[in-house]
Amino acid sequence: MSKVVQLRGQNLLDAIEKALIDLSDSDQKYVYNASELARKIGCSRPTLNSKKEFIDSVLEKIGAAKRLKREHPLLEQLHMKIEKLEAEKKALEEDLNALRQNHADIFTRLYRHSSEMSALIRPIAENDSIAAGKCILCSQSIDEGIDFKNRSTVFSISRNDNVKD
Repeated sequence: MSKVVQLRGQNLLDAIEKALIDLSDSDQKYVYNASELARKIGCSRPTLNSKKEFIDSVLEKIGAAKRLKREHPLLEQLHMKIEKLEAEKKALEEDLNALRQNHADIFTRLYRHSSEMSALIRPIAENDSIAAGKCILCSQSIDEGIDFKNRSTVFSISRNDNVKD
């Protein structure tokens, strides 16, 4: 029966660092897995857990991510789903804000390039008011010989008077 030499102390730390560097070089985006590292070094996971701070520092140095251990696999799956949904929500909110801005720009452009509506509305309102005997907008009685062009008791329907850019 052959005995496998157990690594201890600095030799174990050197082996952990070398194995982590080798594993991170082999994958584009390495994620730390204690079982994989324990098999590669030839030690147990409890031994690796006792060297957690050292492993964290090596992972930080090489820029690798650490797989989070959760109580139950279902919890891990739910956490991943939450992260994915939050990312989708953020992207959708950005799209919505862009669409809102685009919507406002469309109406601003339509408004700036449209014709003056008072030219179309004023003659109709004047004729209907004369026929009804009172103003159709404010129900004020109309005197004979009223000059609609010089009188507006409701509001100005000129574009420049009501809207600020």
